[in-house]
Amino acid sequence: MLGVDFQDLGNDQESYRWNYLKKNNQAGDQWSQMIAFNKMMNLNGAALDAPSQRFMDVNEWCRAFAFESLFGVADSYGFGLGHYIMVYFRPEDGRALVFPWDMDFDFIQSTSAPLLPSANVTKIFNLPANQRLFYSHLYDLTTTTFNIGYMSRWTTHYASLLGQNWSGARGYIGARNSYVLSHLPTAMAFAITSNSGNDFTTNNNLVLLTGTAPIQVECIEANGTRYAINWISTTAWSLAVPVGAGTVLDRAGTAPLDGPGSRAPQPRLG
Repeated sequence: MLGVDFQDLGNDQESYRWNYLKKNNQAGDQWSQMIAFNKMMNLNGAALDAPSQRFMDVNEWCRAFAFESLFGVADSYGFGLGHYIMVYFRPEDGRALVFPWDMDFDFIQSTSAPLLPSANVTKIFNLPANQRLFYSHLYDLTTTTFNIGYMSRWTTHYASLLGQNWSGARGYIGARNSYVLSHLPTAMAFAITSNSGNDFTTNNNLVLLTGTAPIQVECIEANGTRYAINWISTTAWSLAVPVGAGTVLDRAGTAPLDGPGSRAPQPRLG
């Protein structure tokens, strides 16, 4: 309901019933998932990371809010008034999906409005890996469909069917597209910064690589294997790569070598 963000309202489900209206499976009268979700939203910073991955489909939330961010929605949660949003808990894994709703006030926000929403959910998108994911969805949308080249045909077509002038919407799309693209970290070069990018030796069986990457990079492989990436910021990463004793990991791949130590591998972009 208007004015009530996602937040911990205690353990009594009656505190939630009239603030988050139950739309399906009402006879079940189960509020445990919503209560757990709201309690999670009271966490902050790094403490929020693992629980959010457990309780939410973060990728889907990023996509949905990136869409709203582009269209200048002014009367939906996160962008404008704090209401008009639906949360659905997926039966397969219990993770929350977000469904934007009632987005009929579009092209209202300034074309230079902030990219991220302004609500409690913003804490999710401020986590480095999630912010990078959010930005990558913005980049995907602006370079595929939310641009003048793609949308002109549709604005012309539908405006002619309705006998209306949609040049304002087309102009908004162009201006918002330009603003968003100018504020996305797409120009950061991919680089390995460990030992200034030079080969190095180690007596450890786990090598920590660090570097930078633009948001177009989805994954990094070392010698054909994809490892979990720790995103320190939207463009800075670290990656732990196991190496065997007496093995050289070079920029071409792997090869056995007599002697101690290992060289750092050259990651491959995905």
